[in-house]
Amino acid sequence: MKLPKAKQKELYKSVCKILWKEWDPICVNGFSTCDDEYDTYAPKVVRYLLADADEIKIADFLGKLETESMCLKENRENNIRVATILKKLVEAN
Repeated sequence: MKLPKAKQKELYKSVCKILWKEWDPICVNGFSTCDDEYDTYAPKVVRYLLADADEIKIADFLGKLETESMCLKENRENNIRVATILKKLVEAN
């Protein structure tokens, strides 16, 4: 999927917000000073979305971040839920 630059920027901001509010594997979204905690992961999520990756591929990426980057146990159910929310961002465009 190809989006104009302005729409891509809007998508990036929406992805950041969803990762912060909905995904939040390290439970920091109660601290406003940490509101950019997951922003570094958003560009890759946006690339997956623009490439029309399915929810499973996006959930796999989120799980990999949890297990490899954060040394946490994967929350598969939540990752699929969040991936579904993320997919709806591009389906609306």
